[in-house]
Amino acid sequence: MTMEINPSLLAKSNLSILPKSMIQHDGCEYAAATTQDGLKLAVVPLSPGVEIMDFLGDKFQFQGCSGVLCKPTHSNLAALQARLPWLQPQLLGVKTSAGMGDRLGLATPGHVRAIQKTGGTIAPIFAQQSIREMARTGRTPRQGMDDAIWGVFQDCLLYTSPSPRDRTRSRMPSSA
Repeated sequence: MTMEINPSLLAKSNLSILPKSMIQHDGCEYAAATTQDGLKLAVVPLSPGVEIMDFLGDKFQFQGCSGVLCKPTHSNLAALQARLPWLQPQLLGVKTSAGMGDRLGLATPGHVRAIQKTGGTIAPIFAQQSIREMARTGRTPRQGMDDAIWGVFQDCLLYTSPSPRDRTRSRMPSSA
């Protein structure tokens, strides 16, 4: 896993980027962008030959660069999750945790900021939802997980598993 610290290409675009979401990782830059149609995921390769075909959306060009601007659909979030390891499920082990219970999928960025203030003493479970809550709101478990992944990405919460051995069993900090 390599994190690049380069000047942001997306910050130079005409897109309205959420600054906390900007991240460069393994040859691409990713960010959430505010558009007329709501928030979208912007993906730009940082060098020729880096493929972004796993993201489905509208292609855009700026300053000699090509990128894709896509809706936060399940397939696009799965592609993002595959590229950014901290969005993948992780085992929490015996770490103190707290369920956030974002019923409508709108509060996760605020929950991320609250968790960041704990200094890593509390592991978040962002997608905590009961069957009753999902039935009342008409949401599916997949929607709850997708909204948690998108919210964690928007506020760029970098979460690491308590120990390398925990990676053999998988559970995202945002899953219950």
